Amino acid sequence: MSDQVSSIESPRFGIVMGFDELAINPGRTVAEVQTEAPTPWVMDEDIFLLNQSTDAMDALLRAGGGLPLTQSWRKFRASACGITEPDEELVVSYVHGVNQKPNEDDPTDIHAEEDMLDQCEQIARRPINVLALVADVQPDETTGFDPGTLVPCYRRCLPKLESSPFVTETTLVLGGNPDLTRVHYYDIPTLRRAHETNSAELLTEINFEYPYATDLNEWCEKLLAPLSQRGLRLVHDRHRSSNE
Repeated sequence: MSDQVSSIESPRFGIVMGFDELAINPGRTVAEVQTEAPTPWVMDEDIFLLNQSTDAMDALLRAGGGLPLTQSWRKFRASACGITEPDEELVVSYVHGVNQKPNEDDPTDIHAEEDMLDQCEQIARRPINVLALVADVQPDETTGFDPGTLVPCYRRCLPKLESSPFVTETTLVLGGNPDLTRVHYYDIPTLRRAHETNSAELLTEINFEYPYATDLNEWCEKLLAPLSQRGLRLVHDRHRSSNE
C-alpha cells in the first residue's frame, strides 16, 4: 500500500485512524493518532468501507443468532445478516434471512440469502456493506465447491446477489460455520471465480481457536485488523481511480 494512505479522517463521523495503529494497536487514542500521522481527507461516502471491520463481527454474530429460526426438514441450517451502508441521515438497516423448507414435499424452498434480499426490498435504504452467512456446511449442489463454510449457491443465490441493487462490488461477504471457528471472506466477483475454478484459496480463510468469538483479542488480530487494512486499500483505490 502507498505510504500516502497512513490514516483517514471524516469530519461527519469524527473518525481518525492511523493505518499502523489500526492494524497493530487498535486501542490507540484519537489524539495520539492525530499527532503522529498525517491525515489526508477521505470523502464521507467512503467511510462505510472503513466500518466493514466492525460490521463483520456484528453481522456474523447476528447471523449465528438466527440459526434457531431456520425451517428445514433435513435439519440443515443457514442464516444470513446484512448491514447496509449508512444513508444521508447516518441510518443503517439490519436485514436478516433464514432458509425455509419445512417439509420434503413442501413447495416452499427459500434460501437464507433470498430471504435476506427480500427484506432489503422492504426496508433497506442503501446497499449492503457487509453480508454474513452462518450455516451448516455442505458442497454446492451445482459446482461441488466446498471451501469449508457454506457459500451462496452457484445456481440460485449467486446470480441473485450479482443482479441485486443492494449488493455492490465492494460488499464484503463472510461465511462462517455454526460455532464461528472457521470464517471466509470475499467479494461477489471473487466468489464466482472460486465456484467456476473450484479454487478455495481465492477466499480468505481464518481459523479461530475459541468458538463463538469469545476471545476478542483473537478476533481483532485475525479478522478485524486485516479487514481494516482491506478497507483502507479500497478507499485508496477509489481515490486513485477517480483521480486518473
